[in-house]
Amino acid sequence: MCLYASMIHNASKLAHEHVHTHTHTHTGSWVMTTAKVVYYYVFNLAYGAAGGCAHVTMVNSSWTRRHIESSWWGGRPIHRVFPPCDTEDLQKLPLDR
Repeated sequence: MCLYASMIHNASKLAHEHVHTHTHTHTGSWVMTTAKVVYYYVFNLAYGAAGGCAHVTMVNSSWTRRHIESSWWGGRPIHRVFPPCDTEDLQKLPLDR
């Protein structure tokens, strides 16, 4: 859900900028663009509220951590973890390749 929501967040910014910087006679309907902005705004509110209800939050990168910190409500600790990586097969490769 994080990836989808971050795309929604970026789309929200673009749609909002579009409303304020373009005339709508050539670029489409003002009503439809405004409807998109409202949809993205409501979606971001729901995403932030739902994320704020999490009891434990784990992320696997600093980028995702910043995204969650800026999007979710609640201020609970976010733990950055790195998934284990099986290196057993890699250790069998010759080093002189």
